[in-house]
Amino acid sequence: MAEKNFQVLQSDELGRYGVTVKDLKAGDVLLKETPFVVGPKQDTPVVCLGCNIFLDGTSSGPRCSRCGWPLCPDCEMAQAPLHKAECRVFVKNAVKFQNLPKEAMVCLQLDCITPLRLLLAKEADPGRWEREVSVMEHHETIRRDSPSWRVDDTNIVKYLRGPCKLSRFPETLIQQACGILEVNSFEAHTICGNPIRCIFPTLAILAHSCVPNLTHTIYLDGDFRMICRAAVDIPKGDMLYTTYTYTQNGTKERQNHLRRGKYFICHCQRCLDPTELGTFFSSPRCNSCSSGFYLSQDSLDPAANWECNSCKDSISSTLLDEKIDKIQQDFTALKSQESSRTKLIEGEKLLKHLLTLLHPNHYILMSLREMLIEMLGHVEGCGLNGLPEVLLNHKIQLIREVLNILDKFEPGMTRARATMLFELHAPLAILAKKLFYSSKIPPSEFRQRLLEAATCVGEAYGILKWEDSRMSEGLLATVSKKTFEQLLNDIADIKEM
Repeated sequence: MAEKNFQVLQSDELGRYGVTVKDLKAGDVLLKETPFVVGPKQDTPVVCLGCNIFLDGTSSGPRCSRCGWPLCPDCEMAQAPLHKAECRVFVKNAVKFQNLPKEAMVCLQLDCITPLRLLLAKEADPGRWEREVSVMEHHETIRRDSPSWRVDDTNIVKYLRGPCKLSRFPETLIQQACGILEVNSFEAHTICGNPIRCIFPTLAILAHSCVPNLTHTIYLDGDFRMICRAAVDIPKGDMLYTTYTYTQNGTKERQNHLRRGKYFICHCQRCLDPTELGTFFSSPRCNSCSSGFYLSQDSLDPAANWECNSCKDSISSTLLDEKIDKIQQDFTALKSQESSRTKLIEGEKLLKHLLTLLHPNHYILMSLREMLIEMLGHVEGCGLNGLPEVLLNHKIQLIREVLNILDKFEPGMTRARATMLFELHAPLAILAKKLFYSSKIPPSEFRQRLLEAATCVGEAYGILKWEDSRMSEGLLATVSKKTFEQLLNDIADIKEM
């Protein structure tokens, strides 16, 4: 266990957690680790048990020639290492994969794969299991009363001990494995883009926060090694925080996710503050006055009333949820449409409308802005170079508004910020060139505007340069570096007039 950069402590509230033993600068490596186990998530469609690409679940789909479970031809030829251990079990005990009808969306048979891999890894490396994995939190008492316990008992425990003939694994041990996976898994994506879950025992020691000060990258190098870095400067003695939820959700959504899936209530500074660090990220506009916004009277209680911060008008959580749910449904319906000029126009109309109902920083508006940013300059008949100045300025404003939120919730050297910074450089540079070549700005301002664009894309490269070169972020790093160098050359060529 690599702990030279941090010390493991324990408390009744947090369990095990880590604090730095030295000052860390943003980008410094905190931890490198290989996973104890890697495998498909629960409720997955039929996927290859080697590379995780989607496969045909009917009798026509490709199968492992040894055990008959889903395996693509490439992984069959390569004798996929991830599949070997369970393959031996399936062959030895004649466990057959049951083909699915064509319309099936989920393959419950695959729910057993990652727990089985975890149990087989325990037998293969009992030392690491005892040192690192067996002590991981799995919330047995709470899970016993949850639907997930009953589902796991049917789909995993009984299946492994029944058809798979693995009675050597007690029911309690299998449920422990399921709990460890449910509570501690980190999500990664394979080259094909499909999600998998990984257990990194040391990374899982670190506390959760909805404003993490760490970031990590999982590399697709065969063993899925992970490197965790400081996202911001972290002074010696400070707690180290990763995150188990999506930071761009509002407090109620994040808390619901953590309660249901991780079995704890987050008490981070952001969750305890009804304004979410002054952003009003979950606040609708007041129904009774023109200037106020509703704030939860207890952000940790999903049933708490909400009160206007100006006129003190109160609204029940039930009524507010109904209002937000309707808005979310409208946005989701629009987002699900194919990208088109019409969708872009409707998105702009929805943005204008929702600004009358929600705080400008509301999380739904943030998601809507991200959709518009992605489309502006990228839909047919609306190329970036062809955008008029007013729309370039509009895109720049949208990106800056998203970055302002990311600076609060995902500060420092984070992928989300890097992606937005890269997105920002292009309209900045194009607008600068339009203004200069139409004689609207002097060379000195042209240089300054291009320098701002170069700074954005240079910072994006500085964040993304450590990403796996086979993933989208790694590819973006390569583009960012070339773009940064080109902009510096353009700046050097500017002549004063």
